Amino acid sequence: MNIIANEEKDMYSFPAFVANAADLMSKYNDQWFHLDYLNSKEGQKAIQLAEQCILYTRPVNRICTVGGNRIMSPDNYIFIPLLTSNEKEALYKFNFLTFDRSNLGKWDKREEFIEAAKQFKNEGKWSDTSEFKFLDDLIKQMSKY
Repeated sequence: MNIIANEEKDMYSFPAFVANAADLMSKYNDQWFHLDYLNSKEGQKAIQLAEQCILYTRPVNRICTVGGNRIMSPDNYIFIPLLTSNEKEALYKFNFLTFDRSNLGKWDKREEFIEAAKQFKNEGKWSDTSEFKFLDDLIKQMSKY
């Protein structure tokens, strides 16, 4: 857990784990919060999701969802961060997946992901965190295969 102790209060340091600025969890993205603030159900969910992201992005855990191989080269590494924190969304099951680029064509859920991502975006549930169009780029990468 990313807990930092200081003289006043214990803090939690969130990584950049949310790709969707429209998501409820985006306010925690790459931020620090006092642990007292995180005692709510929402705060605990944010910690749980951030910890998942940290776990799956460690170099030793960069295991391809499709091939089961460890991804050694950054050029072959694709990671899907938190797209939505709403468990009822079709896109939710695609959070925190890791891919070796060379295995994308073999992924049996690729078309399902592309359709869910397009629908999510068309329904106005997506907003980019910067000028880079993350979801558009992810759809484009997945569509190449």
